[in-house]
Amino acid sequence: MPLFFEDKSSNLDHELLLDYFLGWTLRCSNEKVEDSKVKEAAKRILSFLIYDKLENFEVISVETWKQWNKIDLSAEVILTKSNTTEKYAILFENKMYTHVHSNQLNRYKEIFEKFYSNPKNNKTDYKRIYVFLTCFYNECDYEVDFIECKKHNYKPYSFGWLKTKTKIEATGNYLFDEFWFRYW
Repeated sequence: MPLFFEDKSSNLDHELLLDYFLGWTLRCSNEKVEDSKVKEAAKRILSFLIYDKLENFEVISVETWKQWNKIDLSAEVILTKSNTTEKYAILFENKMYTHVHSNQLNRYKEIFEKFYSNPKNNKTDYKRIYVFLTCFYNECDYEVDFIECKKHNYKPYSFGWLKTKTKIEATGNYLFDEFWFRYW
């Protein structure tokens, strides 16, 4: 567990801390962020979340919301790629060491789709992406969740896999490195 996750709380809602940290990581991908190492690492992570591979793009804006309609984390990303503006709305369901339950993935997806398909919100042009992130290390521990993800068109990842696949390197930023390198 990263040191900044640990305190004397009786309610150890680590998933909420994941939401905070993942939201911050995504916002660090913005071109306006001055720490170039953190920005580059955050962009690599964002690239895999959107494209499932490394792509070249510039991030114009990233906005995040925690616990909107019980959805762990929502993000709106606007970027430019090959002189074309792309807009993404990303729903994150994060699990520390628990599993999906009570038809969560489908319920949250329906809420998200309803909002982003409503013309009154002026966001129908956002491409929707559904991401499930787990902290489990061993495939046998998250296999059931990944099967559920495929049923509902979520991209299933473990934090460790995401860190390894993106090939991010330590940035020298204590919080970023503590989360992404000293734990996963």
